[in-house]
Amino acid sequence: MVTFVNVGGNAGAHGYRGAADGHGCDATQGVGIAYDWCRVKRLLPIAAAAAVLAAGVGAFLAVRTPSAEQVAARLLHARYVNDAATVYELASAEDRRWRTLEQHLEGHPQFPAEFQDLIKELGEFIEIRETESDLQGDAGVVTVHGAVPNANHPELRDLLYGEGAAAGNPVDERRVEVRRRGEAGTLPVIEFSQRVELVREGEHWKVFLDWAVGFTIRFRAEVREELPFEFSVEPESITLKPGETGSAIFRARNLSAATVKAKAGHLFEPPVAFLHTELVQCFCFFEDTYEPGEERELPVAVRLSWDIPPDVGEIAMVYEYYPLARFQDRRPAEARPAEARDR
Repeated sequence: MVTFVNVGGNAGAHGYRGAADGHGCDATQGVGIAYDWCRVKRLLPIAAAAAVLAAGVGAFLAVRTPSAEQVAARLLHARYVNDAATVYELASAEDRRWRTLEQHLEGHPQFPAEFQDLIKELGEFIEIRETESDLQGDAGVVTVHGAVPNANHPELRDLLYGEGAAAGNPVDERRVEVRRRGEAGTLPVIEFSQRVELVREGEHWKVFLDWAVGFTIRFRAEVREELPFEFSVEPESITLKPGETGSAIFRARNLSAATVKAKAGHLFEPPVAFLHTELVQCFCFFEDTYEPGEERELPVAVRLSWDIPPDVGEIAMVYEYYPLARFQDRRPAEARPAEARDR
């Protein structure tokens, strides 16, 4: 807390007391060296107070300036909850040379509102267990160890999507359930160790994200087996760094005059890419019923793993929509969940 000191008396405009002021200076001395010294003495308490104030403000700002470890932890949280604006704020000046804030936000749009709210709730339960720092001058590395809620666990997927046991439950009830499990320590989690590169810019640590290079993900929307649908995606491509999350919106419309049941699947090209991507949000493998002329927006969010090899190159994510009765899961066997492999 900064304390302001009240300086001087109340007996005159300059704090004088009768013939002599509070510092033993004769008000009749007028000008000259002696009186100048008296004025200096009178200002000493003000200077002292100013020094105290400056020291207090300096200490306050020092406390308010995040450490390298805090910046690294904030980056991981922002990426988990898809807070693209905060990621851009933390990015180094060198990274921001390669994309504007508008370009960054366009490539990392928010999830649909209900899903975004639930992901933010999960983000409250990210656990940072340990940090290791190797900082040399104005650059360095912070390695963060911890655990994050596993949004792809079947129990959490039901809560996030309102499926299974959570089917029909309003988003507020599902948010309360997420918080209850988080506070009880029963959320399924994934442990992680993440290395974050930082550079000091002025008084602040920033994250070097190396946006000069990245992995391009191209989305394709295809209809199969004479499904009477119009099917498209926007944007058709995004560029992500390891650990980043990006999203796209697929749109499907039933062009027929009949009710149609449909089901979508997806493929990665090259197939090895499935080992290094996580589908945070996906409409795949759900049975959908479309009324005549019905149109839907189908969001997809994908996160690249931190350890994706550079030689993976460009990635294609192909989404295929089938009539339900003729659905084919064309993923490689190793890319399917155990229950799907057994069928």
